[in-house]
Amino acid sequence: MKKLVKKANASGQELPLPFGINASMYFQEQAMDIQQIAIGDFQVSTEGQFIDINGSQISNTTFTSQLRGDLWLFPFLNIYGMAGQVTTFNNIELLININMPPIPGITSGDLKTIERKEIAKINGGVFGGGIVIAFGYKRFFTNINVSFARTFLSELKSSQDAFIAFPMIGYSTNFANFFAATMYQNKGQANKGSFINSNGTPTNYSIVFNSKDWNLIFGMNKTINHWSMNFMLGFGPRTNSLIEIGYRL
Repeated sequence: MKKLVKKANASGQELPLPFGINASMYFQEQAMDIQQIAIGDFQVSTEGQFIDINGSQISNTTFTSQLRGDLWLFPFLNIYGMAGQVTTFNNIELLININMPPIPGITSGDLKTIERKEIAKINGGVFGGGIVIAFGYKRFFTNINVSFARTFLSELKSSQDAFIAFPMIGYSTNFANFFAATMYQNKGQANKGSFINSNGTPTNYSIVFNSKDWNLIFGMNKTINHWSMNFMLGFGPRTNSLIEIGYRL
């Protein structure tokens, strides 16, 4: 370990203190791909059905506040765990093909209750962890952040798993560190609910959707003694932003 520290110092790198605690606020908005729709016992396929899955849309907005603790095991390897609170809502727009045979026992009027539906301010908890592999030479640095998180949305009776890869490259100045990055998310969710059909009986439904997209991110990190501040903005298929404050010891 000491040899690795000496090599890092010899290359001009200033190593961070080993232990850190961070508090962050995160915002994200993106379109989701519908994978499956079930109305009662009927499974809707991708083509030739009363509901056009390919023409239907779901947009997801998420706000997260979380605490993250991390540890540098080696100058090039960091591990961390996180926990927090999440608020999310999904805007669902189903495309109904009125010329196609309907779902058995369900009318187009029944589907109006979920054809355009906004599920707002659903709260839950998020837990996860990850690793960071980092390298640097003089004022240049690069790292790869890989994490897994699970969100529990009790009000929707669903959970959401997300795998995230976050490679970046940056440059250190006397004022701050500036970086450009890309973020990949493989994120899935299921919404479940029920409505009263034209026969006066409840009918359960579920919509399974996910997203597998990359987007572009720019950001900066500023360190003052033991404190650090991190800001980032993301563009592309996903728009996101982060404000984070940390303390190292």
